Amino acid sequence: MRKLKLTEYILIINFVVYIILSILCFNPLIISNDVLIWVAQSNYMIYYHFLYYEFFTAIFVHLNLAHILSNSLFLLIFGYRCEELFSKRDYSIIYIVSGLIGNILSLFLGLYSISGGSSGAILGIFSAILYALSVKEKRAFKSFIFIGLLFLIFIGAQYGVNPISHWIGFIVGLILGRYLFKKSETNRNKKNYF
Repeated sequence: MRKLKLTEYILIINFVVYIILSILCFNPLIISNDVLIWVAQSNYMIYYHFLYYEFFTAIFVHLNLAHILSNSLFLLIFGYRCEELFSKRDYSIIYIVSGLIGNILSLFLGLYSISGGSSGAILGIFSAILYALSVKEKRAFKSFIFIGLLFLIFIGAQYGVNPISHWIGFIVGLILGRYLFKKSETNRNKKNYF
């Protein structure tokens, strides 16, 4: 039996969380706000009840069936590619930090905003991949970023999307991806030298 990849572990966590929340709501299609305020990012609960863990848990909480299915598709596409270009440790750092910082800055959406999902984290690994591919394939970085920005604009045009989490996740992933990829390339070159 083959070992599960990190992307598959993340998918399993997302679906287990979604199933548990849908059971609590008695609704497999939409998770109710009564449940979401305790596990997704409810800015009101963070401001007034200090539920800071929501910055983290919101990365794995999806608001409805279409949300988890679309994020899962993009996670499969970008996650497997990220595993080819980065170590598990670096992939985990990019994913979690991009999602966390995007969620923290989403406090600017206002007091009554409730958000969740792995989009910010997924866009973080997406932009890290764009950087790594531009270096690895010796192509123009600007063209890869242009593709990324078009993708961001396309998904950001949808109703109910958290634009802050998406943009910040993309930017943080790009910064981390650049740093971690250069560091791994330097380490690889040192090993090959000796």
